[in-house]
Amino acid sequence: MKHRVDELDEENLVYRFSILEGANMGVGFESDSVVIKVEVGPDGEKATPDSQTKDMAEC
Repeated sequence: MKHRVDELDEENLVYRFSILEGANMGVGFESDSVVIKVEVGPDGEKATPDSQTKDMAEC
């Protein structure tokens, strides 16, 4: 798996990374980004996925 750290914000407790290849992404995906933000609450964190497809491929 090839990945890249896009953001590491220690003050606001945000970590964003992109998976560029591998991890069984499939042929239709360009990259997959994940944002992890630690928040006060019952679960303590929130993860937001953002997938970019190749040539407008269907997910």
